[in-house]
Amino acid sequence: MRLIGMVLADTNDEWITDERRYLSEGSMAKLLPEPDNEPIAAITGSES
Repeated sequence: MRLIGMVLADTNDEWITDERRYLSEGSMAKLLPEPDNEPIAAITGSES
C-alpha cells in the first residue's frame, strides 16, 4: 500500500508542476458538441 501511495503522490506532483499539456485544445474540442446558437421558440399560452 505504501508503494502504491508513493507512486500516486509522485505522479500527482508531476501533473501539478509540469507545464506540458496532456490533452490538446483540438482533442478537447472534439469531445464537446457543436455550440447551438439558434434562438429557442417562445412558449405561448395554451390553445383552447
